[in-house]
Amino acid sequence: MREDTWIFALRFTPYYKIDTALNNLEVVRAAMIEAVLALNAAKAGMETAAELEGFKTDAYARERSRATSNLLNFSALYASYVDVCRRIRGYAKLKDDAPYRRALSRLIGGNSGGHEFIKGFRNFILHHHLLEPEVKITYSQTRSTKLYLDSNALLYSGFKWTTKARHFIQKDVELDVTDAVNAVIRDVKRLIMFHRKMIEARLPEEKRAYEIYTYERERLRHLQSVASDIGAAFFKRSTPIVSRLIDSKTIENVLNSLLSDEEVRLVLCALANKHKNLPPITQNSVATGVDRLLKSRIKYKNTGAYLQGRPFK
Repeated sequence: MREDTWIFALRFTPYYKIDTALNNLEVVRAAMIEAVLALNAAKAGMETAAELEGFKTDAYARERSRATSNLLNFSALYASYVDVCRRIRGYAKLKDDAPYRRALSRLIGGNSGGHEFIKGFRNFILHHHLLEPEVKITYSQTRSTKLYLDSNALLYSGFKWTTKARHFIQKDVELDVTDAVNAVIRDVKRLIMFHRKMIEARLPEEKRAYEIYTYERERLRHLQSVASDIGAAFFKRSTPIVSRLIDSKTIENVLNSLLSDEEVRLVLCALANKHKNLPPITQNSVATGVDRLLKSRIKYKNTGAYLQGRPFK
């Protein structure tokens, strides 16, 4: 079966869409981690700009804009994560499954409001009100820095938050952005593992058939490559000892040079033993290998040299 035919058939296996969706969850989570790292970098930039020049400077505004952009990216990626989870529920026929929802609630625990806030923040920024985070530096026994959003601005803007998100926002006047995204990304890791184990338990036969199918295909592909390259392994291989001691590109350049065979032999043997540490038996093996290379060397006919149209002697 041809490669394109195999891929077409694979797409119609029952477990193919689920496996693709599970892998997409990992991709989305990796992108979310990158957004968190960039958000922390912007937070550090805001802190430094505030200490060096103050809060009302171009440097601080630029770093705050970066923080807003990364927070928005994180929220959009979380929305993508939710969409993929919804597709997985559809593939596994779990859309209205009460035990599944109870399991999700136990995994998230008391942080369901944080998830609802992150999910709604994208729509709040894009379609309602642009609210940028601020940094707060506290000096006491220990110095601390906080990246926060004004909770009153979130609540009194007229945006329709969900009940859980509203309760989460109301916990503090200054909503700690770093704590919120860190808690969500930790939950996402556990939730992805839960979805994998849940699918394995719910669709064991489909998963097993899919893995056998892909394994056998990879095994056949490997056998085909071995069978097709076995001739090249015998007829195109270079001398082992010489290729291990000298770079292949160097060997090629020396063989294609205008040096005589004897000069080529001297150069290659000297390069192979450049550290003067080869025993006599290995030096003999190198000389034998060089002789084999010289037999396959292309000979260029010497047509002589000419000076002003006359043979030069």
